[in-house]
This record gives sequence, C-alpha cells and structure tokens, in this order.
Amino acid sequence: GIDPAEAALYAQRLDGVSGAEATSAAQQYFAPDRTTLVIVGNAAAFIDDLRVLRPDVEVIPVGELDLGRAALR
Repeated sequence: GIDPAEAALYAQRLDGVSGAEATSAAQQYFAPDRTTLVIVGNAAAFIDDLRVLRPDVEVIPVGELDLGRAALR
C-alpha cells in the first residue's frame, strides 16, 4: 500500500543500518523467548552454524512454504 518510490527509499535506509545498530534495536524491542526469526536463503550454506546457536531450527522447503499462514506451512 505504499508508493514504489517510498519502498525503494525504505530499502536504501535499511542498507544504511549496521549490524551493531540492528542488534541494539533487537535487544531493545524483542524478547528472545517470544520471538520467531525467519531466515530466507540457501540453508545448506549456513544451517550447520545456525544449529550451533539454535538446535531447534526448522527448515521449511520452499515448496511447502505458505506465507499466508502464521505457522508458515
């Protein structure tokens, strides 16, 4: 529902946020025990490292992904 030019500016502003700034904001606004993080990409490239941090990580194959549902499946 936003103008395409505004969407482009939003993306540019996101590119200007450092990892440290994102971490600081996340610590301020999100409770880790009540937060779900969705990572999109080639899971084979990072899943082993991610499982070290979050052994309960769930991988949803793209063919099973339903972004219209809260459970994503």
